[in-house]
Amino acid sequence: MIIKEEDNNIMFCRNGCETNLHFETSIRSESGKLIPLEDDGSPHNCPNRRRYDPGNENGIEKKIEKMDKNLLKIMLDVQFIRMNLEGQKTLDQT
Repeated sequence: MIIKEEDNNIMFCRNGCETNLHFETSIRSESGKLIPLEDDGSPHNCPNRRRYDPGNENGIEKKIEKMDKNLLKIMLDVQFIRMNLEGQKTLDQT
């Protein structure tokens, strides 16, 4: 079954390549998601989609570095809150 234009399932690629895409309910990925198809019926392989490159460790290292910085900020925030709470308890006891 081809999903018709009036079903609002014909759309442009969300990655910005402006390819007109449509879906067929019989063509799905292994996980059951509909696969976007180009006008000729072939699966859309967007040139703008970023894919995981196992040879490119740089992207992963940057993500880990950013996560480390975020974790450090959270830990410092927690320490600051604890110090304020402990100081508040001391004031309340006097």
